[in-house]
Amino acid sequence: MAIKGGRKAVCIYAMCMLIFLPFMAQCITGGEDGGAPVTADPSLNEVHVAYFHETKRCEACIHMETWSYLVLQSYFEGDDIRFFSYNLENPSSSDAVELYDAYYTSLYVNSIYDGAHHIEEFSDGWLLSGDKEAFMSSFKEFVQRHIDDMERSS
Repeated sequence: MAIKGGRKAVCIYAMCMLIFLPFMAQCITGGEDGGAPVTADPSLNEVHVAYFHETKRCEACIHMETWSYLVLQSYFEGDDIRFFSYNLENPSSSDAVELYDAYYTSLYVNSIYDGAHHIEEFSDGWLLSGDKEAFMSSFKEFVQRHIDDMERSS
């Protein structure tokens, strides 16, 4: 049994996401693609979430960016957490690509403390990209673990 208007709704949703996400990424990152500091300031104690993507993105890629940002807004607002979105195909992202060793669509959490980057890939992102609740729960725990590690070092 087909859902009446289902294909049209999916097309409208996809078009809205294609229009909305670039603007959302600009607001999140402060404009240009990238922009995260790639050197570790010894006095810095914060967490960076870095999402790397290609210009053309599938639904799973869009979910990873949208849901990871939603986790930060929903559970970690006010904490020292910054979100960055990098286009792997943009030359201005090359420093971040090198720092994170990111050469494919991926999501990383970087706890910066003691003058060093403590970077870990959220490898469950792909597995959970079809289940919003599972993704958000797992990513929330992942970020919290990095925050806890940073706070224990202080």
